Amino acid sequence: MKKKTQGLNDGFALLYKPKEQETDFSAAISPKNMDDLIHFVDMAYQEQYKREQDYEFADSIGHSLSLKIRTLLYDQITKEYKVVINDILYNILKIDHSREERVMYLYLEEERKIAE
Repeated sequence: MKKKTQGLNDGFALLYKPKEQETDFSAAISPKNMDDLIHFVDMAYQEQYKREQDYEFADSIGHSLSLKIRTLLYDQITKEYKVVINDILYNILKIDHSREERVMYLYLEEERKIAE
């Protein structure tokens, strides 16, 4: 029988939903500090090896892959959420689900160091 955490011992990824903020011309404003985010859930994670095809995927959508992590499956997580790990804010580029293993893989792009 597998342990509940399945070796997810690299730390905790803090998932947030950005608050609705827009400029005068209705463009979304990227979060600059923790006050611009609504806490959703903390999840144990394990950093994963980034394959060449992972980098190619990120390049094909005009982004760069900074980090790939594995965490327990959580169906409510979408690409609109933000991830904070070690005070770095990441965008979610892609979510791969492995329902058989009950895990998901998050492909992350570093956005900025987040201010407290």
